[in-house]
Formats: sequence, C-alpha cells, structure tokens
Amino acid sequence: MNRNFLSFEYQIVEKEFLISENSKTTKTALIKFLYENDETVQYELGFVSGSEFLKLLEENIPIQINKCLIEKFEIPIKKTQHIEITESLILNSEKINVKTKFSSTVNFNKSVFYCSEISFMGSEFKENATFTDTLFKAEKIEFSNCIFYNGLNFKNSVFSESQKIFEYINVLKGEINFTNVNFGAGSTSFQDSKFSDDRKIFLMANFGNGLVDFTRVNFGKNDCFFERANFGDGNVSFRSSVFGDGTIDFRRSEFGDGEKNFQHVQFGNGSIKFINSIFKSGKLTFRLAEFGSGDIDFHFTKFGDTDVFFERTRFNSGTLDFKGVELNKGKFNFNYIDFGEGNFNFEGFEQKEGNFLLKNSVFGRGFINFENSLCKNVEFEIENVDFGQGSISFQNSEFDKILLKGTQINSYFDLRVKYCKVIDLSNTVINDVLDLNPTETGLNTQTLYLNGIRLLGRIYLDWDRSNVIKLIHNQDISSYQKAEQFRILKENYRNMGWYEFEDFAYVEFKRMQSKAKMDEVKKEKFFKRAKIKIFHALELLIFDKMGHYATNPVRVLLSMLYVYLIFVVLYASFYFIGIGDVLYGIGDEHILSRLGKCFYFSAVTFLTIGYGDYYPVGLSRFLAGTEGFTGLFMMSYFTVAFVRKILR
Repeated sequence: MNRNFLSFEYQIVEKEFLISENSKTTKTALIKFLYENDETVQYELGFVSGSEFLKLLEENIPIQINKCLIEKFEIPIKKTQHIEITESLILNSEKINVKTKFSSTVNFNKSVFYCSEISFMGSEFKENATFTDTLFKAEKIEFSNCIFYNGLNFKNSVFSESQKIFEYINVLKGEINFTNVNFGAGSTSFQDSKFSDDRKIFLMANFGNGLVDFTRVNFGKNDCFFERANFGDGNVSFRSSVFGDGTIDFRRSEFGDGEKNFQHVQFGNGSIKFINSIFKSGKLTFRLAEFGSGDIDFHFTKFGDTDVFFERTRFNSGTLDFKGVELNKGKFNFNYIDFGEGNFNFEGFEQKEGNFLLKNSVFGRGFINFENSLCKNVEFEIENVDFGQGSISFQNSEFDKILLKGTQINSYFDLRVKYCKVIDLSNTVINDVLDLNPTETGLNTQTLYLNGIRLLGRIYLDWDRSNVIKLIHNQDISSYQKAEQFRILKENYRNMGWYEFEDFAYVEFKRMQSKAKMDEVKKEKFFKRAKIKIFHALELLIFDKMGHYATNPVRVLLSMLYVYLIFVVLYASFYFIGIGDVLYGIGDEHILSRLGKCFYFSAVTFLTIGYGDYYPVGLSRFLAGTEGFTGLFMMSYFTVAFVRKILR
C-alpha cells in the first residue's frame, strides 16, 4: 500500500478476508486512493470495525492484524496485551485516543493513522514499541508523558504537516530510532524528555520547517546520531539539554534559516561532530554551554549569513576545530570563554564579511591556529584575552584588521600575516616573542599600532623590509604617542642586539618627541612661539640633520666637511675679511694664494691645530673663533657617534 496519497474513499462488501495466520474477517474494504496527477489506485483490505477491535482487546489475547482497515480505532482500556498491526489503515473520524499500558510488544509497522488527532499521551510500553514505515496523517500527534521500557522505533515513518509532541517521554532502556523519519511541516517537540543510555538515532531525519524543540532533554550516556539530518528553516532548540560521554554526531546535517539554540547545554566527554554541516542564516548560540574532554569538530562546515555565539562557554581539554570552515557574512563571537587545555583551530578559515570577536577569555596550553585564513574584509578583535602558555599563529592569513587590546601574550605569537590593513597591539602585555618579521612576500600591512604596550619579551620586526616608519606614521594619533612607540621599538632592538635598527628607531623617537613639543607650542603666544621655533630649528639642524642624533658617524663627517667648506667660502667671498701671515714677506714664492690661505686657515682653525703661520685679521677674528668652536663641537660629536658604533 503506497502511503503517499492525497485522499481516499472506501466501500464495505460482504467478503471474507484473512487478517492473520489464524483469524479472518467476514467483510472486505474496497479502497480507492487518489494520488498526484489524479492517479487512482485500488486496494482490498480486510475490514475491522471499532466494536470488533474493542472486543478483541477485551478478550485479552494477542492481537495480530495484517492488511486491514480498522474503523473508529481507539484503545480505551487500562491494560492491553501484545498488539501487532501491519500494513493497515487505521481510522477515526475525530480523534484516535490511546492511553493504556501495553504489557507486551507493540507493532504498528507499515500502517497509516488517519484522523484529526492522534494521542498516545500517558501510555506505557513494557516491551518493544515499533512504528516503522508508518504514516501519521493528523493535525496533531501526541506521545507526551509516555514511558518506554525497552526502546522505541519510528524508522522510515512519515508525519503529515502537523504538531508532533513527544514531550516528557521517558525511555528507560533500549535504542531510540528515528532514522530517515520525515517529520513534515509543523512543530516537533521532545521537550523535557529523558532518553535511555542506549543509542539515540536521528540519522537522515527530516524535521520540515517548523520548530524543532529538544529543550531540557536528557540524552543519556551513549552515542547520539543526527548525521545527515535536515532541520529545515524553523527554529531549533537544544537549550539546557544534557548529553552523556558518547559521540554526538551532527555530520553533514543541515540547519536552515531559523535560530539554532544550544544555550546552556551540558556536553559529556565524548566527541561532538558537526563536520561538513550546513548552517544557513539565523543565529547559532552556544552561550553558557559546557563541554567535556572530547573534541568539538566543525571541519569544513559552511555558514551562510549567520552570527555564531560562544559566550560564557566552558571548554575542557578537547580541541575546538573549525578548520576549513566557511562563513559568508556574519559574526563569530567568543566572549568570556574558558578554553581549558585544548587546541583552538581555525586553519584555512574563510569569512567573506563581518567580525570575529575574541574577548575576555582565557586559554590554557593549547595551540591557537589561524594560519592560512582568508578574511580580507573581516575585523578580528581580541580584547582582554590571556593566551596562556600555548603558541598562537596567524601566519599567511588575510584580515582587514587585527586588533589586540589589553591582551596578555605569554608564549610565541606568530603575526606574520599575508595581508592585514591594520594591526593594533595597543595596551598589550608581551611576555614572550611576538613575531612580525615578514615572510618571503613581505609584511603586507599599512598601519601598526604599538602604543601602550608593556614589552617584557621581544618583538621580531624587520625595520627595512616591514617599512616600520610608514607603519607608524600612518597612524591617526598624536606625535607623542608615535614617539612612545618608536621608543618601545628602540628598547626592543637594543635588547635583541639589533643595533642598526635601534639607531633608526631612536632617531624617529627623537623626531616625534621634538614634533610633539612643537604641537604643544601652538597654544602659546606669538613671541614665545617664535622663540621656541628658532631653538627647534637649531636643534633640528645640529642634532638631526648633521648626525642623526649621534647615531651616524659618517653623516657627522660629511657634515664637518660641509661646515669646513662653508667657512672657506666665507673667508674667500668677502674682501674685508683678511688672513695675515708671519713667516713670509711679500713676493715670497712660498706664500699661498688668497684661496689657498682660505682653505689652509679654515682647516687648522676648524681642527683647532693653530700653527700660527697665518692669523685672522679684522672681522675674520670673530669668524675664526666661531669656526674653532664649531670644529671642536663637531669633532666631539663625531667621537660620540664613532665610539657608539664601535663599542656595540
């Protein structure tokens, strides 16, 4: 009997029909089923009236009915014997009402229940309860408060577009099997039920588009399978449910556009698998959930326009694995999380748009992996996180922004990203190594914030290849804050023995410090501002331009040469500036030309040698004194710069 009919009609005739091996009925039902495309199919079934079925129940003998139409079906008595009804059409014009204690096996395989409402509410099933390959055509199907002593089986059954209620059921022992069940449209509720410690199987179940409610369900100790289940577009709730230590398997399952609620769920120590699952739009929340020591695996799961929340969730020692996960548009939110000692794996994670938030959380010793992630339009925000003793890697990943604020890094942190527009490490505590050294492709980022960090460890950052000057100058902050970042880098490079980079950072630190002072001068009055600007210009010329704050002895030497030549030009350019001699008379062949005198006199004056064979005359005395002081100063400047280089 094909069960996918639209409607039917039947006629009763006087004709014997064998309903079991040992019994028969005197009447036959001629049934015409109407299917899609106006196709009709006729069947002959035995006919059992409601009164006849009730009489069989009262005789308290095992009931075995096969291929019959049972009219006005109900079981009103308190206790019944073995019942086996297969390939039958079970009817009632209003409500099929069953409330009894089945003392033996109950079997409704390959049958059809057809009425406005079906109720087994409050019934007890002492032995096996089997409803396999059964069609329930009713507006409401209810098994609430039923007790199953030895499992229940609805494998391959189909429910019409109706309300399915399995609330407060209690399965004391035995397997629970809803494999390949089609729950149809309408809500399906297992709320507040308690399952046995044997296997729970919802393999390939199709829940339609209504509410799917497993709120406060106790799933017992052993495995629970939802593999390849389709939860439709309605809301799905496992809120406050309890799972045991067995495997929880949602592999290749599909969740539609509704909200998915795993809030306050207690997971046991078994593994939880969402591998290759699909979550369309709608929020997914694991808020206040608690996981055991098993792995939580979302390998290759695909999320649509979805917000995923792990808020105040507690993990133990299992790995949280999102390797190869795809998120179209939405948000990942990990807030107030205790990650325990397990690994945290987002390798190859791909998110097209949205945010990734990791806040107020604590890690243990696990490896935190975001390598090769493709999130070029995603802002990754890490705030007030203690990464514990595990290493962290963003190597070869792509993000729009990575923001670490108020975070504590206690072990190796690999930030060698392939691309990141902004990296913000503000107020971060670095106790170990932060690696920003570019790979072969270079550090492809535009802005790097280091203000407010506490550097107790090391930052690996190549000054030249990373173009550190540009990274910090691109920041939209004050000169004082930029100066502070260059100072931090200077100390970092000194501690690492990278003295050339230390000099570069020191020069930029002094420049930004000087600029910060000038920014404050803008508030002063005109004359005071002019005075400060003059001293600033001299400071810029003498300390910066001439020797890069005593970090570049070659530049000091070149500056000495330029100053020496300037004085030569001054001596030679003005007629009233004279240079006399004491050794040679007029016309002596050893006497120098005027230009020669200028070069020679300027050299011995600048180097403060003072042979005495030539001497300044008139205004040249003032000029010579100035040059002597300048030469003495610049030779000292060169000595400082040279010794600084040599001693390091």
